[in-house]
Amino acid sequence: MSFRLPNGDWELDGDGRTQASYRETPDYWTMAVYESKVMGNATDGLDEVAEAVGVGDRTELDPPLVRGDNRVVDGVEGITASTTTANEFDATLRMTRYTWAAEVEGSLVELVLDGKADDPRTPQWFDAVLASVAWK
Repeated sequence: MSFRLPNGDWELDGDGRTQASYRETPDYWTMAVYESKVMGNATDGLDEVAEAVGVGDRTELDPPLVRGDNRVVDGVEGITASTTTANEFDATLRMTRYTWAAEVEGSLVELVLDGKADDPRTPQWFDAVLASVAWK
């Protein structure tokens, strides 16, 4: 899978997963891709994908991710979800998390953008990343 990051000075983070961050102190955005093999049979569909990525689960985020409309990304239908919560490092900052997830060739793939809640770039950047995805 490949995608393009929005214009700006994004820093690639290398800890075994695909992640990049963009800072305008004190604000920052993080784009991450998580992929895991689906054990056993394929998922039973998008409801199971939503459950696997924590939609409705307050132990993951509070308030939890709320499922949005399904969205096709380069021919693959997946779920979208989002929530707005306090920043984990500074409770005075509000962050919005946007998620797209699907099962792709036996793997659960999740694209996650965390960014400043009241900045119009946050949803625009998420949409731009999804529009640029190409499956390899």
